[in-house]
Amino acid sequence: MVMSATAEPMAGHDMGGLSDQPQLHMALAMGGTGSMEFTPSKPGTYEFLCTVPGHKEAGMKGTLVVKAP
Repeated sequence: MVMSATAEPMAGHDMGGLSDQPQLHMALAMGGTGSMEFTPSKPGTYEFLCTVPGHKEAGMKGTLVVKAP
């Protein structure tokens, strides 16, 4: 299942350079803010990143660790 919080297409957020489509995606205008709530389906370590070209390489990425309850 793919969830998207994108209201309309935005430049740089086409995810064309990714090998797999993400299960969650959020696009915001520069300087914008947003939030997304979800319930992880299983424990694990998950990468998140900015899809604007060059941003992941510049450090706009992180890791989400989900632990069993």
